[in-house]
Amino acid sequence: MPGMTLDQYLNRQTARIMAADTDGDGRISRAEMSALPAKGGRDPARLFDRMDANHDGYLDKTEIQAALTRRFQRMDRDGNGVVTPDERMAGRTQRGQKGAADETTAQQP
Repeated sequence: MPGMTLDQYLNRQTARIMAADTDGDGRISRAEMSALPAKGGRDPARLFDRMDANHDGYLDKTEIQAALTRRFQRMDRDGNGVVTPDERMAGRTQRGQKGAADETTAQQP
């Protein structure tokens, strides 16, 4: 079954995120990220906060690609450097279960 390499994943996802750079300064502000459509039920502002490694209020390509590399490595369950559609689906399912658990925990008194 075909899959996606890290380079393919980084190119595709980095381009998608960098498309939010509406002022053309080569970095993404929290407001620019928040304007992206939510994908997979993820809150863009929360995602921004996790990706902003140096906490300067902007995402540059280095921060984006570091976060995407970590995500790719989590999805690549067999560690062969290729993420298959089955591995991507398993990652989505796991994220959905974690999100539901987080919501349940947050609602408890």
